[in-house]
Amino acid sequence: MNGKAIASVILGLVSFFVSWIGFLTGVVGLVLGIMAVREPNGGGLAITGIIISGLSVFLNILLIIFGVAFLGFLI
Repeated sequence: MNGKAIASVILGLVSFFVSWIGFLTGVVGLVLGIMAVREPNGGGLAITGIIISGLSVFLNILLIIFGVAFLGFLI
């Protein structure tokens, strides 16, 4: 088992459920997933970590954009 791939999946899942640090954990998970894929024993778990973390970063960016737009609408 690849420790970086496992950490990537865990950080990707954490970023979904803890939105106030979701962007940061998602980016770290994405970087760890990319590093794990480049290793000889990197495999499906690393790709899963990349997908989950990338999706989480994308959703957190959307959340930030919509939050700023909503606050701008209130002002």
